[in-house]
Amino acid sequence: MKAQTEVISLVLIAGIIVSLVGVAYFWGKPLIEKRTTTSQFLTASRFMDTLNDRIVTVARCTKKTGCSDEVLFPVKGLMSINEKNNSIIFLMHIQQPILTDGEIPMNTANIENVTYYGEVPGVIFFEGEKRGSENFIKFRLWYRTLEDEKKKTRYIIKLNPGASKAGTNSIRISFINTTSEHVEGYEIVRTNIEVSVL
Repeated sequence: MKAQTEVISLVLIAGIIVSLVGVAYFWGKPLIEKRTTTSQFLTASRFMDTLNDRIVTVARCTKKTGCSDEVLFPVKGLMSINEKNNSIIFLMHIQQPILTDGEIPMNTANIENVTYYGEVPGVIFFEGEKRGSENFIKFRLWYRTLEDEKKKTRYIIKLNPGASKAGTNSIRISFINTTSEHVEGYEIVRTNIEVSVL
C-alpha cells in the first residue's frame, strides 16, 4: 500500500510539473518572440544606418582608382535594388507583427525629393507588412537630390544595379564616376555608385 502511495504521489507531482511547464511555455513564447522581433528590428535598423554611411563614404571617394566596400547582412533577409526610384529595399520575416500605416522615416523628418544641401542624402524608411499569415518588416534606403541654392548646384547619389539586383548575404558598393550637366539653371552633379547584392 505504501508503494502505491509513493507512485501516485510521483505521478501527481509529475503531472503538476508538466502542467506548469506547459502554462509557462504558452505564456512565455509570445514574450520571447516579441523580444526576438525587437532585437531583429534594432539590428536591421542599425544595419541600414551603416549601409547608408558606407554608400555616402564611397560616393565621396577621392582616390583616382575609385573606392569600394562590402557590407554583410547581420540578420536574415532579402535585399533588392530598385533603380527606378533610386532605392535599396531590405525585407525580413519576423514572428510578431509590427504593423504601420505606410512608410515611416527613421533618420530625418524631411522627406522632400529635393532638399537643402547639408540634409542627409539617404532617407531610411521602415514599414510593417502582413502577407497572408506571415509578418515582415521592409526597410527602404532612398537617395534624393540635395540643392545648394547659393552655388546653383544639385547633388545626387545615383544607384546603379550591378550584376546581381537581389540577394541574401551581402551588398557590394563601388564608385563608378561623377558626372555633371546643366539643367534649368542648375549644375546637376551625379555620383554614380554600382550596387551588387550577393
